[in-house]
Amino acid sequence: VRLMHEVKGTDSTANRDRIRRAFQLCYSREPGDSELEMVAGFQEAQQRSFAEDETGSKAVAPNSYPGEFDLAAAASWTAVARALMHTDEFITRE
Repeated sequence: VRLMHEVKGTDSTANRDRIRRAFQLCYSREPGDSELEMVAGFQEAQQRSFAEDETGSKAVAPNSYPGEFDLAAAASWTAVARALMHTDEFITRE
């Protein structure tokens, strides 16, 4: 929800800005170009998948999110956040 509130817009530019913000919040760094594209692809695939599964979207999406996002988009950003927070880099300080 924080990412959706802090970075406005739903186009691919806003989505990449949202990913950059997520990396700053999770890892205190910018994503590399390949990381950025990999996460953007993951988010887009999740959004397509959730668009076909309203029940799954409702189960994953936060209870409230900005009105510019549809249910599938909100669920996809939850999936992105979960994926980033389940990495070794997020969990382990080196």
